[in-house]
Amino acid sequence: MAKIILVRGMHPNEKSAKFFTPKIAAKLRELGHEVIPADIPIEDTIQPALKRATVEKPQVDETFAFAAQLLKLLEEHPDAIMIDVHNTQYLPDRSGPDRPVRLKLHDPSKIKHNESPVPPGKDPYYMVNKPNEDLPMHYTIEIPAKYPHDPAMHQKTIELLDALGEPGKRNWKHANSLGYLDRVGLRQTQAAGLLGEEMAEVIARGIHEQIIPNHKARK
Repeated sequence: MAKIILVRGMHPNEKSAKFFTPKIAAKLRELGHEVIPADIPIEDTIQPALKRATVEKPQVDETFAFAAQLLKLLEEHPDAIMIDVHNTQYLPDRSGPDRPVRLKLHDPSKIKHNESPVPPGKDPYYMVNKPNEDLPMHYTIEIPAKYPHDPAMHQKTIELLDALGEPGKRNWKHANSLGYLDRVGLRQTQAAGLLGEEMAEVIARGIHEQIIPNHKARK
């Protein structure tokens, strides 16, 4: 069986991911896997930088202060598979309400022109992240959730984007980081049928059947 470092809290606004991670961990343990939880402290995330952002100083740099914590865990457990859990915007599709959800592999590099970077529907999906200067190869799981409109946050986002300049001139990392001002609404996410036990079961089973067996081949 596998050893898995399961990470939550990289983006504190993603409340559904935080809700599901312990449930996924419990189901993985039922399948016989060892799970090492890694909870990212909010002070090591992007949220403090977002709170400091003003029209006068709109730049937002996503910090990887938590990377040291994750690297230490990987040094202690070099045979572990690292998976971080996130939320993505739920985009309704035409599938029926009774169709069971499934974990799917998503490759952003294969998105065609004018296609949404976020797959529509209730299916969670996972991505394979190549090693970079901050972290080794790891996996990201995205769970669909509802982000209710918050007029105050929307207005702040517009003002900061305007301060960053025209789209062709602004730093895309700064602009993209402003998306984390939006917060997942658990009540709205539950009403959309996206907080059920089935979701945790499907994700754990998908990790067990898809990610773990193919991990060595991807390294």
